[in-house]
Amino acid sequence: MRSSYSSSSSGAINIAMSAQKLEVDNRISLRFYYRIADNILRQ
Repeated sequence: MRSSYSSSSSGAINIAMSAQKLEVDNRISLRFYYRIADNILRQ
C-alpha cells in the first residue's frame, strides 16, 4: 500500500509540473491549439 501511495503522490507532482508548462504555453496563439485539436479530430 505504501508503494502505491507514493506513486500516486508523484503523479500529482507530474500533473502540477505539466500545469505550469501549460501556463507558459499560453503565449502561443489559440489558432495553433485549434489546429492541433482539428488534426486530432481528423485522425
